[in-house]
Amino acid sequence: MAAVTLAAAALVLSGGIQLVGAFSETEWRTRGPSLLTAAAALALGLSILFHPVAGAKALTILMAILLLISGLAKLAWSLSHRNDSSFWLLLVSGFISIFLALLVYRHLQGGRSAIIGTFLGVELMLNGLALLAVAALGRRILARMKE
Repeated sequence: MAAVTLAAAALVLSGGIQLVGAFSETEWRTRGPSLLTAAAALALGLSILFHPVAGAKALTILMAILLLISGLAKLAWSLSHRNDSSFWLLLVSGFISIFLALLVYRHLQGGRSAIIGTFLGVELMLNGLALLAVAALGRRILARMKE
């Protein structure tokens, strides 16, 4: 529940800042979308604050979707770099992210959400490893370009 409350507070803060920023716009063409986005963030944040159990379920579903998208993106990235040393790390990281998305979905169906934080922590570590692999690849590409 602490994570849900923190996410809701972040949405309310973000919506408030965006609302102030929207009124600094001079044209309605740019002010309109900013106001709509600010209102949506404020409404979502307040809704989660007033209904934390439903908010937790919604955030868990969102996390499962993001894990799935992240896993698919890492798989696609790894397949486009088959000849590089980062291939296996990205490939394994992508499969683990997809596996975590399926586990989150399974735990959501069973009504258990306590393990979700652990899954998120694993995913963040995997994203860090994937970024390290991509950075190493970028370093090698830059070294080759200098030669």
